[in-house]
Amino acid sequence: MMINRILYRISRSIRETYYLYFPDYNFLSILENNLVWGLTIETCNICNANCIFCGYQYQKRKKKIMPENMYKKIIDDYDSIGGGKLGFGGPIGDPLLDPFLLDRIHYARQFSNIKIISFMTNCINLHNIGVKNLLTSGLNNIFVSTSGFDLKAHNIIYRSNKAEVMKNNLINLVRMNRELGKPCKITIGLRTYQPINEVLNDREFREIAEMSDSVLAQYYYDDWGGRIKPTSLPKGMKIRPLILSLWRRKAPCSMLYGSITILSDGTATMCGCRDINGDSELVLGNIKESSLLELYKSYNLKNIRKYWLNDKRIPNICQDCRHYNPFTYSMLKEVRINAKC
Repeated sequence: MMINRILYRISRSIRETYYLYFPDYNFLSILENNLVWGLTIETCNICNANCIFCGYQYQKRKKKIMPENMYKKIIDDYDSIGGGKLGFGGPIGDPLLDPFLLDRIHYARQFSNIKIISFMTNCINLHNIGVKNLLTSGLNNIFVSTSGFDLKAHNIIYRSNKAEVMKNNLINLVRMNRELGKPCKITIGLRTYQPINEVLNDREFREIAEMSDSVLAQYYYDDWGGRIKPTSLPKGMKIRPLILSLWRRKAPCSMLYGSITILSDGTATMCGCRDINGDSELVLGNIKESSLLELYKSYNLKNIRKYWLNDKRIPNICQDCRHYNPFTYSMLKEVRINAKC
């Protein structure tokens, strides 16, 4: 079994390297001419934490809640072109601060084309939404960002005085989810400077971790275009190294062939990961003026992909992004299966 795994990894690396220099243009063409693979909607760009590792602290946009008519137009557009996965969030903000979140989930759940609904949260405002209300809303996946139940660590990392509130909300969420027969998949994402064994030494947190679907520990972080310095993070949290910088000249980022993100003011961007102000070269337009399909098939996006593939120009926001992930053969294979091509 171990030999098979080693051989598979070697084979995969060879394929990835090959497709790095000789991209599968035929399949990339299928992606470009197909419908949107996923949609993320930032219904609010507001957060009740100010994490030391997050770009929220550098946001320049006006804080706002997405209008209901705009949201419904986006969902209607998405359904009309086949739908797929739906995420609430975006580069910054916490969906639980959207006062219309439950109504929005209910609206999206009416459409059979929308298969999976998910979002990420710090869990601080969950009690105001209602744990049972959220779990029975039609939501499928919840990713909870936390430092564990060390309240001092939470205050340092999330720069919030709501650590106790977060703790109680997370406990109630996981326990209620189990009582209801697990209608939602709950993933706990640890953002901490402590070793994971130390975090799990807390009896209450270990209990919650065991009842959740998975626990992912993160110790490396993006620098958000050089804004966050290594010295800004406590010991144990590190800036992600630029190990893929040599690949960047050859392979476009997978974000260009994936999910469109609509920001709270209607701005559409292909980078719902790092385009915190919606002002990068990856902005395609505004949903108020175009349909979702028109945005995805825009001339601007075609040029971005073409210039990157031809090694002519990489968007400025992408040149030193530490979250860059190349669209290599293994990723093509996964999408090929999902798309049943």
